[in-house]
Amino acid sequence: LSAATQALPMLSTWVRTRSGPLKLFTDLVEPLNRLYVGKKVHVPCSEKISYDFFWLSLLIVKFVFSYAFQLEPLGEPTRHIWAKDLSDSYLALFLSGKWPNVVVLF
Repeated sequence: LSAATQALPMLSTWVRTRSGPLKLFTDLVEPLNRLYVGKKVHVPCSEKISYDFFWLSLLIVKFVFSYAFQLEPLGEPTRHIWAKDLSDSYLALFLSGKWPNVVVLF
């Protein structure tokens, strides 16, 4: 229910300001709805779309940058190391030292 109201802010405003069975159901599912201060504040769809576009483009740039400069350069050396005999402890130590840094960043 919350995801639908985030995607369609006009629906959220309409449900929160009405009374009747739909309002009763909303209050039952989301009890803090009655304490919501900005329930009569409406954001125009054009502003919401530009806001969503900004965050979506920021995430896309972040993931492309992370892949190009963090993951892709580690791929080839990792494949070469895995092709070798891992009985040598320094190779396994090298892998265990390089990849956790990338995993923690994600």
